[in-house]
Amino acid sequence: SLYQAVMGQPLYDPDSFDSPFAHLMAIMQEPVPNLPSERCSQAMAEFIRACLTKDPLQRPNCLQLLVNFFQ
Repeated sequence: SLYQAVMGQPLYDPDSFDSPFAHLMAIMQEPVPNLPSERCSQAMAEFIRACLTKDPLQRPNCLQLLVNFFQ
C-alpha cells in the first residue's frame, strides 16, 4: 500500500496481534494514524487519508480520487 511505501511498515502489522480476528478489528476500529510531514508531501498524506476513510459512504470513489488529486 502507499502507507506502507511511505512508512516502511504496514498500517496494522499482522504480527502484532494475537489472532486474525484482532487484526481485523484493529483495521475496522482503530483510527488511521497521521503521516509525518517529513515522510511525504501534504498532498500525498491527504490522498492516503482519503483512501483509508473507514466509512464507505464518506470514502471517495476512484473517479473522485482521480478528479481531486490528479488534475
